[in-house]
Amino acid sequence: MFKKLFFVLAIIIISSSILSAQVPGNFKNLKVLPKNIQKNDLTNIMKGFTAALGVRCSFCHVGEEGKPLDTYDFASDEKTSKQKARIMLNMTRDINSQYLSKLSEFSNHIEKVECVTCHRGAKEPKSLDDIMLGVIKRKGVEYLVKSIPLTSILSPCLSKALEEITVSTSPSPKSFVST
Repeated sequence: MFKKLFFVLAIIIISSSILSAQVPGNFKNLKVLPKNIQKNDLTNIMKGFTAALGVRCSFCHVGEEGKPLDTYDFASDEKTSKQKARIMLNMTRDINSQYLSKLSEFSNHIEKVECVTCHRGAKEPKSLDDIMLGVIKRKGVEYLVKSIPLTSILSPCLSKALEEITVSTSPSPKSFVST
């Protein structure tokens, strides 16, 4: 078990250093991110974007998928997705700093808004209602009800409450015994 864990960690570290080695060391045309950002920090932010939107570098940057990153034109503003990303970065920053920060006097736990908050791994953010309606249109309501456990779309507190209600209202084995 320890060997497998070590192997997985080694792969992650090696692949991170390979990716970082392909990213240029001097950054041009940074308009939202700090101009003095460290290479490792920028690489981690970009990895976060790719995970949050389910995309690759070429979604925002001029370059050919599968080619080395050092062949990409990261400074180019040609792609509208990069321009939209800058607007959305400013939006999330403003939501967190100007609005959510003011809620701290009312709550001990304020969630930070990030790309994944709305995108959830999709290029275009969709509401849960839209996602569920899409499944119903493609596969039917029965599929949706059978394939997605209700607890997976509820908050942890509601899931726990539902579990407790289900357990407490389940018939006991004695009730099935015929007398």
